[in-house]
Amino acid sequence: MLTETSAGGEVGSGAVLGDRAAVSAYAGQFTSPGVDERLRAAYDATRVPEGSVLYAVVVAVGCDAPTDVTVEEGPDGLEVAAVPVAAAQRECFAPMTTVALLEVPAQAL
Repeated sequence: MLTETSAGGEVGSGAVLGDRAAVSAYAGQFTSPGVDERLRAAYDATRVPEGSVLYAVVVAVGCDAPTDVTVEEGPDGLEVAAVPVAAAQRECFAPMTTVALLEVPAQAL
């Protein structure tokens, strides 16, 4: 999970990060350069086994940074959702964007 303040993005926006170009293209939606840097670092550090892909998806934009997600197969493919934070903040100075990075079977997408 990567969380960045004032980064923008839209919940549900996801992409397969198959190479550095895909990482840059996905990171283009965010207003904070920190997201691009953190996604690149995560991509470079991840070794995805044959038959799987690295998938990134925005799971939250708001005052709370979730620490866990649920993953289910839906009619349109993989559905990833943030687990609600137990002690939610009522207000914040700036919203935080949380991106989940998942290793998933290629056929799940």
